Amino acid sequence: MAIILTEIKEGNVKKKTIFLLSVCAIVLSGYVVQADSLEASSQLMSVPSSPETGGQLSVIEEAGQMKAVLSHITGEIIGVTGQFKSSSNSGKTIAFTIDAQGQYVAYLNRSNFSDEDQIFTLTLVVNLLDGSSHSLDEYTFSWIKATDISQEVAIVKEDSGKETTASNSSVTSSISSTLASTTTSGTTISEKNTVSSDDTNSVSTSLAKLVTSTQTETVASTSQILSSVGTQLQSASMMRAATNTSTQSQTGTTPSSVITEVAQKNQILEIKYTRPISSGEVIKFAVWSEKNSQDDLIWYDANQTGAAYVDLRKHRDYGKYQIHTYANRNGKMVYLDEVVFDVEASGKISVSNIDSVTGTFDVNIENISAPLGLSKVLVPTWTKSGGQDDIVWYEAQRQTNGNYKVTVNKRNHKNGVGDYNLHLYYKDSNGNLVYITETIANLPEVKLSGDFTILDINPQSDSFKVRITNIVAPNGISKVLVPTWTESGGQDDIKWYEASRQTDGSYILTVNRTKHNYEAGKYNLHLYYKSDDGSLRYVNETVIDFPSAKASGTITVSDIKQQHGTFKVRITNVLAPNGISKVLVPIWTDSNGQDDIKWYEANRQTDGSYLLTINKAQHKYGTGKYNIHLYYRGLDNRLVYVTEAVANLPEAKVSGNIKIIEQDNLKGIFNVRVTDIVAPNTLSKVIIPTWTEFNGQDDIKWYEASLQADGSYLFTVNKAQHKYETGKYNIHVYYRDTDGRLTFAGSTTTELAAVKSSGKLSVSSLDAKNGTFNLKVSDIVPSSSLKYVEVVVWSQKNPSDLKSYNAVAQSDGTYAVQIDKKNHSNNIGDYQVSVYYVYSDYKDYVTSTVVNIPSSRSYTIYIDPGHGGSDSGASYDGIYEKNLAMSVANKLKANLIQMGYQVLMTRTADYDVDFKTERSRMANQSNADLFISIHFNATGLGKSSATGIETYWYQYDPEYQPKINQEMHNNPTRLAESEILANQVQTSLIRETGAVNRGVRRETFAVLRETAIPAILVELGFMDNPSELQKIKQEAYHTKLAKALATGIDNWYSVVGSKPSATETTNPKNTVERVQMTTSQQAFFNKILPTVQQVSKNKGIVTSVMLAQTILESAWGTSQLATNANNIFGIKADVSWKGNTYTVQTNEVVGGKTVTVKKQFRAYGTIFESIADYGNFFTSTPWRIKNYSNFLQAKDYESALTSLLASGYATDPAYAEKLKSLILRYGLNQYNVN
Repeated sequence: MAIILTEIKEGNVKKKTIFLLSVCAIVLSGYVVQADSLEASSQLMSVPSSPETGGQLSVIEEAGQMKAVLSHITGEIIGVTGQFKSSSNSGKTIAFTIDAQGQYVAYLNRSNFSDEDQIFTLTLVVNLLDGSSHSLDEYTFSWIKATDISQEVAIVKEDSGKETTASNSSVTSSISSTLASTTTSGTTISEKNTVSSDDTNSVSTSLAKLVTSTQTETVASTSQILSSVGTQLQSASMMRAATNTSTQSQTGTTPSSVITEVAQKNQILEIKYTRPISSGEVIKFAVWSEKNSQDDLIWYDANQTGAAYVDLRKHRDYGKYQIHTYANRNGKMVYLDEVVFDVEASGKISVSNIDSVTGTFDVNIENISAPLGLSKVLVPTWTKSGGQDDIVWYEAQRQTNGNYKVTVNKRNHKNGVGDYNLHLYYKDSNGNLVYITETIANLPEVKLSGDFTILDINPQSDSFKVRITNIVAPNGISKVLVPTWTESGGQDDIKWYEASRQTDGSYILTVNRTKHNYEAGKYNLHLYYKSDDGSLRYVNETVIDFPSAKASGTITVSDIKQQHGTFKVRITNVLAPNGISKVLVPIWTDSNGQDDIKWYEANRQTDGSYLLTINKAQHKYGTGKYNIHLYYRGLDNRLVYVTEAVANLPEAKVSGNIKIIEQDNLKGIFNVRVTDIVAPNTLSKVIIPTWTEFNGQDDIKWYEASLQADGSYLFTVNKAQHKYETGKYNIHVYYRDTDGRLTFAGSTTTELAAVKSSGKLSVSSLDAKNGTFNLKVSDIVPSSSLKYVEVVVWSQKNPSDLKSYNAVAQSDGTYAVQIDKKNHSNNIGDYQVSVYYVYSDYKDYVTSTVVNIPSSRSYTIYIDPGHGGSDSGASYDGIYEKNLAMSVANKLKANLIQMGYQVLMTRTADYDVDFKTERSRMANQSNADLFISIHFNATGLGKSSATGIETYWYQYDPEYQPKINQEMHNNPTRLAESEILANQVQTSLIRETGAVNRGVRRETFAVLRETAIPAILVELGFMDNPSELQKIKQEAYHTKLAKALATGIDNWYSVVGSKPSATETTNPKNTVERVQMTTSQQAFFNKILPTVQQVSKNKGIVTSVMLAQTILESAWGTSQLATNANNIFGIKADVSWKGNTYTVQTNEVVGGKTVTVKKQFRAYGTIFESIADYGNFFTSTPWRIKNYSNFLQAKDYESALTSLLASGYATDPAYAEKLKSLILRYGLNQYNVN
């Protein structure tokens, strides 16, 4: 609708009017179509319990739909749903989605709701990262459905009775002219002027007459109508301002006196303009709080229903709010109305659960209204006594029902009791603190209490127990103290005991007489509580009588040994009211009074008894009756007689048990042991005269035996002291007393037999590499007349290399000699060794043995098929070098195995293996004799005519220093044998294939530099030579190459070492040079071996495979997984595992490439649990039983490794080769039990 502001002057009074040209709309158009109207202001939404979490919510119209957008997200929101409601629809829930800007967006179609619905609410539910869900406050907006307003144009009836329609264009033109002239004569009205209802009714009536005219006249001309309108506006002399006059004129209703209505719902003010709104008219509301002037002034536009919604949180203050209503009519602002509205926060505070014993009560806040938002509910609390010196600002916690609660504890208020002041404040979303209300709570005072109970009081004991029950301590208890003292002597023995709290809430302490000078009689006990604030308060007291007890004990005599002159005295049932510092036992014999008295101190035993041993030597060797008295020395140092007893020690006769032990006829020695010695007087020496039966006592020797730790006496007789005589030996035993007397104690004889020449031959330090071993002859019999020891040696391959050695006498009586194969034509294999003793008049054969000098070679070849996986090497016409190398390597392996050699490979299929160090590292960790890397050549120039075969061995280059082979890369022996290998292989290749001989060359290739054993690299033809490519891609040519390579390797062994013999071919493992385990490796191996063998036997798993896996997976028990999780097999924790886990980085082969990943592994309490779990692993599920069936049925390590790799046990394709290398290197096959 058009809005014209005019000013009409009448006398000195200036009157302002607004002419709302609603009637003209009927004239100007036949139909007015009104579109959907959606009115919604952007609003900040947040989680009530977490104001920092939320976003800005906006609702707009887009393509005929409502679009809701939650932007400027704060906090950890991971999902949003919204429920839309209207008066006719109880709710429609829509999930929000995230757009490219990170906003949550949802769309709603108007057809989901009734056309009559105008006011809608939207409630958002946000899902947070911690799994919780929270509802935000309701958001209200207006959405009015579009309607068609059909209005007839003005109808004028002519005299003839026919209806005619006035020309819209002419009427519009005329009216516009008239209004223009009227506007020109006036000025714009100012705000805050109003027009009376009479004036507006007058204008409306006049306009109606102007338009419709009479039923009997034709329509007036345009100029006449405009002239009439002008006359009618001028006659409205009382008009002040128009408020929807056109609409009211059309409806014929009388305007209400209320223009603007205001209602509050939580933090939302709903402002409603109550009058109809004309077309083109915009209703605006100016809203601000009276506090701080207009610093929070915000203008709001009314929607089509005349409503606007104010979020009070944007205005920051409580109190009176000014709301002024204006109309914007064609750009002119017209003041219409103003309203003052009170906005207040409120809440109800109440007190419950007052507990005077614990000193607590609950403060409840209900009926909460906080229009400006609520970030915190604060309850400052203090006791009336002492002012606010104990004030605490509590933050109340929101409850599930929307109320808030806080628990007040008097400990936070200096344990004050009586009246507590409680004030209630809200902190709104802007951080402002708002006082709400207050109340008073009364916390009654509670008196301290506690009861004594005396337990376990016994005159014979040194202690009694005190229990404190029924404890009441309003200020809390940090300690329960019981000062205790005896009646005698005042408080000279006072002790403050601290009682210990029990699970039932009572307290217990033990009072010990030893802490109170061992006094008996009355004991005073007082009870004090030390509160949490450190104050000490008296509670209660009692007195008990603790009677004295008499010292007592029982003497028992035992273990009387007549022959030794000893017996034991034990003191039991010990009772000493004054405590015991010592148990003293004076003892003397009955003869001659107390001339032999001795005060013994008994030793306390673990069972509380006391023990001592009596020896007659301490009592002048007296026998018969012994007097035993018992005394206790108390802790007060007083000596108290307790009881007495007697013991009888019978007199003993001289005796002893003589035995011949450890007789060695070969050495001509025997030991004489004398036990169970009975010597009535003090024994100083045991004398053993000894002689042979032959020639009487011409060889007699008086030996002095040595005292042993067990009390026996021992001496060794050697025939060398008896003219080397054999036969019968006479042995007598005498005891010498301290007074020098010699007493015969017994005798015995023994037969020392004569023996022939004998000795023990042992072999040590067998060095297969150097071909040497050491021989030692020990336990030589007889040795007295021996001149020297002769050792005769020859090889069984060639007995003509026999050689005689004189063994060298050693300081320990043995003879030794070293044998070197250089003295025997460098033959290997079995050597015959015979030992002879050479005497002055004859030579006597003693013993013989066979010693095997094995070959120093393991007869193991490490083949390296070049490239692999993502590294294809040279590639021409779809032919890849890596595949050619693999084909030749497989055929070479077959040839070598057939010839009796062991074979290891850096790869067995098409996967990545690092060429810089990994291939060499694998070879270095094996027991292989040599390394051969297989390649095919290319010039890199596209197509070429280059042709032929060439072989490389290592050339040192200072620019390429070794990384893992610093020690051996330039070793002379390695270089010499590498050169021999290169020449033998090159010669064999050219002879077999007829290829062009490009010779033997030297280079510093990584595989040659980093490998510690003799190593070569062969280039078997040029792939970029089309004619040569046709030849080298043929499988038949691969067979030739493999044969030639095998022949060259076999020839190399002929030059540098022996070839495998027939025996070695059928049993290659005997030729393997085993590596010696280190001390730590051996310790780990010895620890696991018995358990591994047991599981291996029970589960049917090849033992050597299990052992190799533990070494590889756990690095001899030193890996992180083995050390921290006791997992020595590297078994991962899948879904079937229910035990503990351990996460660690591990290497896996994925798509032919080795990658490092984090995985969870099984964790065990011990490594033995790991071994047992490994045994159960392969049969733990039906799938595993089927998948690993071939592995569990394997009888040797070769078939076991093949089936293990085929079953997919490990991702590393070289896994089986690594295990095989360990089995061969350490000879693990010897430990197989199945």
